[in-house]
Amino acid sequence: MPYQEISATVTDQNMQAVKDAITAVQTALPFLISLTEAERKQLHKTGASRLSFVQNAAQAAQDNPNILPASFDEDGFQSNVALFTAMTEINTLVAQLASQIDDTHLAVGVEALSGASDERERSYGEHSRRSEQQARCPDERERSSKERAD
Repeated sequence: MPYQEISATVTDQNMQAVKDAITAVQTALPFLISLTEAERKQLHKTGASRLSFVQNAAQAAQDNPNILPASFDEDGFQSNVALFTAMTEINTLVAQLASQIDDTHLAVGVEALSGASDERERSYGEHSRRSEQQARCPDERERSSKERAD
């Protein structure tokens, strides 16, 4: 189903509310990091599809603590699993929002570009018509110039 043309505004108050909400998320998650492209390539890929594997391993570690080596930090592992679970949910929510923002940005951009193209065509068309009229009637232009001079 095609989308409806978007007719909306973002007021200064709306923009500030969005900025404040983003700041609130960043404040609530002060441990967020930014990886370089090289760092991203070195890491194993994880995501929602790996969540059940990680949670099952955490449950197995909890149910069978005797099979783990003494050096294994089970508390740290359980903490990482809990954080991974929470970050998976947050990532899903933010990805959905980012997709909607991107789609809306694209659609509004296309609408704005279309309007700009239409306006340019109208302006160019009007300028072109005037230029054509002037080119066709050089005698009339000369008569107008002489009349103004008199």
